[in-house]
Amino acid sequence: MCPILFRGTPFQMDAYVLMTTLGFVAMGLLAHRRARQLQLDPRRVFRVFVCAAASGFVGARIGYVILHWEQYRPNPLMILRVLDGGMVWYTGLFLGTCGAIWAIRRVGLPLWKMLDLLAAPTAMMRVFGRSGCFLSGCCRGIPSALPWAVPFPPEGVPRHPTQLYESGGILAIFLILKGLERHGHPEGILPGVGFTLYALVRFELEWVRADAIPGPGGLSIGQWFSLALLAVGLWIVRNRLRVSHA
Repeated sequence: MCPILFRGTPFQMDAYVLMTTLGFVAMGLLAHRRARQLQLDPRRVFRVFVCAAASGFVGARIGYVILHWEQYRPNPLMILRVLDGGMVWYTGLFLGTCGAIWAIRRVGLPLWKMLDLLAAPTAMMRVFGRSGCFLSGCCRGIPSALPWAVPFPPEGVPRHPTQLYESGGILAIFLILKGLERHGHPEGILPGVGFTLYALVRFELEWVRADAIPGPGGLSIGQWFSLALLAVGLWIVRNRLRVSHA
């Protein structure tokens, strides 16, 4: 683990903050490049990106605060200490998607084409974010005796590196989405494919996450979110396939 990069130098910085920032930069660059390929106005695409990124960040923070309210109840001002970490991807994805749709409508860009454009960049952003989680040592897995288990501080017990599992899974999703971009696809299907594949990855990872929050039916809260996202993803895929064949 290396939660603080360049420690003891003038460039010292939090690893999670740096990787998250790099993730947003990568997302913006990929979206800009794809906008030029699709001959969409890069300035309007950038406005959508900013709105999606900002609303996603706020949504991720709100989700964490709701799930860990007892931590913030004594001092609600701690909610503003975002550099200390504390984000929930699913609520960030939901609010970020809502923000993107609102901005797309606002700037007058084609909805499904824009959602296609944002699918792969969003996946790459998440790859960077989960790598930051690994460097910070958060979101770790349960103890494991597997050869690739990683000892996390402070106890030093070898655990599943669930952050790297997820990062690798999302990287595979990114490559699948880019492959679909290159070889053609029904308009609007990419977010559905991304949602579906990520829901499957996250559902399985919840079994080995040490911080999984128990939910009803023997599943974690994260697994219930995954099932909801899976339903949305499959609906989008089915809907867009039906439209393309109409």
